[in-house]
Amino acid sequence: MKWFDQVWTIIPPAFGVVLLLLTAGPVGADEVSDACNDGLSNITNILRACDVVISRQETDRATRIRAFQVRARTHLAAGNITAALADFSTAISALPDGKLKGYVLYLRAQSRFDYAPRNPQSITNSLNDLERANGLAPANPRILETLARLYQAAGRTQQAIKSTDEALSYDPRSISARKTRAQLYEADGLTREALNDLNVLVSRQLADPDLLTWRGRLHEKRRNFRQALADYRNAARVKTTQEVLDGIQRVERVLGVVK
Repeated sequence: MKWFDQVWTIIPPAFGVVLLLLTAGPVGADEVSDACNDGLSNITNILRACDVVISRQETDRATRIRAFQVRARTHLAAGNITAALADFSTAISALPDGKLKGYVLYLRAQSRFDYAPRNPQSITNSLNDLERANGLAPANPRILETLARLYQAAGRTQQAIKSTDEALSYDPRSISARKTRAQLYEADGLTREALNDLNVLVSRQLADPDLLTWRGRLHEKRRNFRQALADYRNAARVKTTQEVLDGIQRVERVLGVVK
């Protein structure tokens, strides 16, 4: 599934309603407008169609805003991060305050954080976007889980944990929020709490070698050596890495396992 396909699959119903309101207008569904649609597969054709929709004088305001959003997501899928951020910014400046504006702010922040080079200023800019997004579109787990990752990157641990808690209260199946919270707990030395989150993650992704290795490492820290060995061995059955082999050897020495 392409990135821009994933974006649309997670938009909650409220955003869909707003989007339908915005896209309804006097411009007819001609071929060019239909081609400015990131559900299609040809990136070059999508970009060209959106360029036409944006540039022609008869395009109504709502359709032009939508075209900027589509073009931004398409630029992002093509790896044109700077162009994507510029189009998201244009859409944001044209949108009234509300849930849709909050969601586009989220898209700009996530794109900047995940795909552009990170530095203190870019992290600050993304945090500002996400805090605004959370105010305009509260209770959205996608915004909250990304906000948690930004707080984590900024070293604001307590706010990060609070955001993961909120994200999980709205979406208990959020993998991102649970992983982030486990990382935060582990960094604070709260290995029992981190293990609780990892147990949930592993129960849902039994064959994920990275999760098994991570849980094995936490079990080893807590001197739960038999559980650690089981996790390392299960991880090795899926993907053998040096970290897993080293972990198996360490724990086998402690347990006095004889081959």
